Amino acid sequence: MDSEFLGVVDDPSGVERTGFSATTRISRAAFGVDIQLGFGAGNVVVADTIEIAIEIEFTSDGSEPR
Repeated sequence: MDSEFLGVVDDPSGVERTGFSATTRISRAAFGVDIQLGFGAGNVVVADTIEIAIEIEFTSDGSEPR
């Protein structure tokens, strides 16, 4: 996955927040999924490629790591 570190901030209540973003593309066919739904004059409405996007945020509880 292509990932990006978005930074560390303290929110208004004083909690430290760390953010990350990640994206990737996968092929349905690579996993054996073959969906050929048609619409109108043979146009495909379900693509083979799927984009996955993840936005995640971590917070600290203030304790020391173990």
